Amino acid sequence: AAPAEDDDTPCEAVGTASCCFMKDAAFIYEVNVKEEYRGRGLGRQLVSALFGRINELHPGETVRLQVSSDNIPAMKIYESCGFVKIAELGFFTLL
Repeated sequence: AAPAEDDDTPCEAVGTASCCFMKDAAFIYEVNVKEEYRGRGLGRQLVSALFGRINELHPGETVRLQVSSDNIPAMKIYESCGFVKIAELGFFTLL
């Protein structure tokens, strides 16, 4: 939740998620959570929120992403959000 307008507590971004819309799909190209905030479900929340926003803007749009094949924690997050592996591309996995 956002702080109240009269709250002087500093805000800090602890994660980001970005996507772009291509001809045949939306492509998630960045999901980051600061190391000290990992393990709290924030990555899953970011992916879920981004997926929801994509669906608002382009209902039914195919959503794809690629992740380093050795980034097992990220793959677990993506799979828990409904992504499935469709290809191995060298060092990357396409979901």
